[in-house]
Amino acid sequence: MVSDYYGLMSDNNTWIPIFQGKEGNTIKFDGAGATQDLEIQIKENGIFIVSSYDST
Repeated sequence: MVSDYYGLMSDNNTWIPIFQGKEGNTIKFDGAGATQDLEIQIKENGIFIVSSYDST
């Protein structure tokens, strides 16, 4: 997942989230900008919920 605003907010135009680990059905990442506190939750019905820090 990359920020929609990456071209405006980064020197190298790309922020890549860093995998931090998996806790239960939640996969956690760390990054900068819109990728800060990125989490992917895997629900029992096969749906993925993606959430991240949003300062807007």
